[in-house]
Amino acid sequence: MRSFFLLALSSTLSLGCSSVHGVEDAAVPDADAVLAPPDAGSIRCAFGSAERFGGEPCFCYGDAALGSGYLYRQTVGVEIWDVRDASAPVLAGSIEGDTGTQGGVAVIGDRLISATSFPPGVRLYGLADPASPNFLHELSLGERRVSDAAVAGARVAVALEEAGAVEVAALDLEADVLTERRRTSVGDSIVGLFADADRVFVFAGRFPPHELWLVTLDAESGEVLAEQRVHDSAAPLVDAWLEAGRLLAVFDHTLLELDVGGAPEERRRIELPFYASAITRRGAQLAIGGSELALLDPDSLEVTHRLDQGTGDRASLFFLEDALVYSNQGGVASVALVCAP
Repeated sequence: MRSFFLLALSSTLSLGCSSVHGVEDAAVPDADAVLAPPDAGSIRCAFGSAERFGGEPCFCYGDAALGSGYLYRQTVGVEIWDVRDASAPVLAGSIEGDTGTQGGVAVIGDRLISATSFPPGVRLYGLADPASPNFLHELSLGERRVSDAAVAGARVAVALEEAGAVEVAALDLEADVLTERRRTSVGDSIVGLFADADRVFVFAGRFPPHELWLVTLDAESGEVLAEQRVHDSAAPLVDAWLEAGRLLAVFDHTLLELDVGGAPEERRRIELPFYASAITRRGAQLAIGGSELALLDPDSLEVTHRLDQGTGDRASLFFLEDALVYSNQGGVASVALVCAP
C-alpha cells in the first residue's frame, strides 16, 4: 500500500497546555426531551448522564483516534482504551511511555500513526491486535515536531501549532517505512489541518495583521490551489468536519460552513453562544464541544440541545453507539445520548 502523511513543521519546541472546562466536577443536568425525528430513517438524540473514566492527565492536548473498537489517546505515551462498550470505556494498556506525545495520533487502515514531541518524530505501529500495537518504523524530524492528526482515505494529516515560518511536508508510507517527500510553506502558524482524498485544507495564521487563512493544497504535488482569508484574527485552534463537498469548521465562537466541491467558498457563518473547539457528526446529528457541549441539526445548523458541561479548550470528540466520547488533557469522558429512531 502506498500513502503519505502531511506534516506541519516548525523549528520551535514548546509544550502547549490548554485549560479544561467542566471535565472533572461539573454538575450534570437531567436528560432533556428527545426530539422527534425530522424525517423517516433519521436518528435524533438528546443528552443523558455524563461520566469521567480517568486517564493520565497531562500538559498536552489529549488527541485521540478510533480504530477497531479502540481509542488511542496521546498523553505521556499513548493510552489504549477499549470502547466497544461506549458507555463504559476501559483502559486496556499503553505504549510509548518514554515520550511526550502531543504531536497527533491517527489510524490509517490497520496502522497507527503517533507523532511525538519529545523526541520529535513519527512512529508507525501495526494493529493486527488493536489492543497491543506492534512497532514498525520511526522517522526522526530533527528539531521539528507536529501537534495534530486527521485521516482521509489512505492519507493522514498532522498539524503543528507554533509561531514562526511553517511548512507542510509530505511523507511516503511504503512497505511500512516512512520517508519525507516534499514541503510547502503555508503561513506563520498552523491551527488546523484536514484532508480529503485529493486535497489538504490548512487553517493558518498569518502575521501581520494577525489573520486566519485557509490554504488549500493538492495532496499529490503539494501545489497551493487556493488561499483565502476566513477570519480577521488568527484563532488559537480550529477543528473541522469534512464530508463530500462540505467543510464545517469551529473556532472561538464561530461555526463556518464552506463549499469545498471546487475552490473553497463560504456558505454560512454562525456565531455560537459558547466557545467551540471540537466537532463531529453521525447521521442526522452534529455535535460541537468546547466550553459547553451542544447538538445541532446538520442541515440548518441550529442548536437543538445544550449541556452545561464542556469538553475543554481542545478535545477529540466521537459518536459511539449511544454516547458521545471525548478525550482532552484531563482524560476520557462520555455523555450518554437518549435517541429516537
